[in-house]
Amino acid sequence: MTKAFLKYFCAAVFVIQSLIGHANTLYLGSVGDDPDEEIREFNAIANYLQKHLASSGIDKVKTVVASNTKEMINLVSEQKVHLYIDSPFPSILVSQKTGSSIFLRRWKKGVVKYRSVIFTRKDSDIDSLENMKGKSMAFEDPFSTSSYFLPKATLKMHGLKLLEVEAGDAIPSDTVGYKFSDDDRNTMLWVLRNKVNLGAMNESSYFKLAKKRIKDLKVIENSIWVPRHVVSYGPNMSNEFIQSIKKVLTHMHESEEGKKALNLFSKTTRFDEFPNGAEKDMKPLLQLLNNQ
Repeated sequence: MTKAFLKYFCAAVFVIQSLIGHANTLYLGSVGDDPDEEIREFNAIANYLQKHLASSGIDKVKTVVASNTKEMINLVSEQKVHLYIDSPFPSILVSQKTGSSIFLRRWKKGVVKYRSVIFTRKDSDIDSLENMKGKSMAFEDPFSTSSYFLPKATLKMHGLKLLEVEAGDAIPSDTVGYKFSDDDRNTMLWVLRNKVNLGAMNESSYFKLAKKRIKDLKVIENSIWVPRHVVSYGPNMSNEFIQSIKKVLTHMHESEEGKKALNLFSKTTRFDEFPNGAEKDMKPLLQLLNNQ
């Protein structure tokens, strides 16, 4: 081994280390309340990236699970997470706080985009956004894009006030009082059983969970369409390295090995680039978020 080659090799290793923050290890980030489950879900994609990024100096790919968005912001800021895969609203929040960049879409379970619906019982006297004032509403949890961020932002964009309430709390007449159900199924049951006046969730979940009771429900408002899931990369990563990651992810669906790994990753169909560029396609979401 010549001195020139050794010098070049050491310099290359140093560059890789500085790009991803940890020597030869790329960290994937996810938010969830069950770390073991999240790591199992990400295992196939992590193994695939580890194998196909070896030529870029990556020896290991590991998954880091944050319990909430605030923790993910800290992890990305400290370069303890390099790639973050999540729904769009938390991804935007992380981007705004850390300088991370959204660059790819994930077709989770074959779905590239979705929207939220805000609904109530058909026999309810609520037939407009204005009639929602003074009423109770259920969201799934504070980390959900389609069952919290998106419908909440939609209501605020229309000038409605929202306030988190507990059971038994009085709801001001000019405000929508909301609580968390912890699951879309609970939201559906709460509305059908008159435990709350309104519910919000992903449109496809609405039809799936309503089943034969769909005739007993009505939709008051739809949100804009948003990407199902997005992929972000952390700050201080080189364009060359990002292009390598992009190439691996966006070509996975073209091989049997890649298709298998995608399917094991919650039945992902593919990763692809935004049709009009991430900045342009994400702009409506940013505007909605700014109204929160």
